[in-house]
Amino acid sequence: MITHEEDFDKANLVLTVDTQRGLQALLDYIIYLGIKANEVLPYFFQSNRIHTDSGMTTIGTYLLTLFKHQITSWLGITPQFITDNVGEINSVEQCRPIVAFLSTVLDLCSREKDIRQQYGRQFIHGIYTCWPQFSPLYYSTNIDDKLLIVTLLTKTFIIDSHQLILHEQFDNISQMYLSLLIDKQLNLTFKTRLLDLLPFFASLDTDEDLKEDKRKKWSDDFSRTLHTFTADCFPLKSTEFHKGTQEYHDYQGAIRKILSALELSSSFILFELLIWMLCCEQNHIFEDEILSSINRFIIKLNDHNKQMNLLDYIYSILFGKNILFRIEHRLNALEKFILKMLTSVKKTTLIEFYKKYIS
Repeated sequence: MITHEEDFDKANLVLTVDTQRGLQALLDYIIYLGIKANEVLPYFFQSNRIHTDSGMTTIGTYLLTLFKHQITSWLGITPQFITDNVGEINSVEQCRPIVAFLSTVLDLCSREKDIRQQYGRQFIHGIYTCWPQFSPLYYSTNIDDKLLIVTLLTKTFIIDSHQLILHEQFDNISQMYLSLLIDKQLNLTFKTRLLDLLPFFASLDTDEDLKEDKRKKWSDDFSRTLHTFTADCFPLKSTEFHKGTQEYHDYQGAIRKILSALELSSSFILFELLIWMLCCEQNHIFEDEILSSINRFIIKLNDHNKQMNLLDYIYSILFGKNILFRIEHRLNALEKFILKMLTSVKKTTLIEFYKKYIS
């Protein structure tokens, strides 16, 4: 049963199981007859909101949910269906329903194992290839538009986080991510969502699939962006925000996501960032959490050379070879974590460190 509400351009849709199956069989037959994707997809891009037996949704989302197996299997065997059928996008209004549709497709891929295994990589490749066409969302002044494009990127990572590294749009997408992190018009609440992607981007500085020169450039850009991000978004003193406030909640959430990314990615850049944050204050409000995470990070490395690099870095701080750290920073480092780090590394690493600098 379909009931139109003329005043609000909405409709109530209640379809029986038999009706749904009949419509699905009909679409199967239409696809079999050879209908073109570009004749069907525009209906799935419609953003008009409707009432259904399962709640409020858009026409596009409802159709995709109803015909999920027919659409995904059909599009999955249609070469370059995304690049061939997205078409030219000239405005944010055109972009929103298309990205929302693609986001819903990725939701289906995440939930449906068969769809994910058969078509997931092709869907993601097509989305990345079309990424420049989604730029109106990135440049929009509407925070919801930026969130839409970030959500799409997040969902591609859920299915296959490694595919972006070798894609031709890597530079474009990674620079978009860094730019959003230091966008002064975005608050920390929004940027905390960006930090969900931090484990992937943090792991790039050691990813062997990136060429050496590209990896070096990325590491420099990434490190510089993180320091700008913390300088812009974090308080000068960690005790500045009062517990229970939104600012404190966002600050705590951001710190914890950085710590999680450190342990997941084993990123030396994140390690440096956290050491810097600890050294800048005598008593950081999240000091115990940060030190515990660093301890787990060091133990997880379980690699003699990597652990030795960490100790070399700490030595450079203590003895003034790192110009970023003033005397008070060095004293904080000595007091806070030197002993903990020395007791966390492997015995062979500790012996080599003593031989190198003390004996």
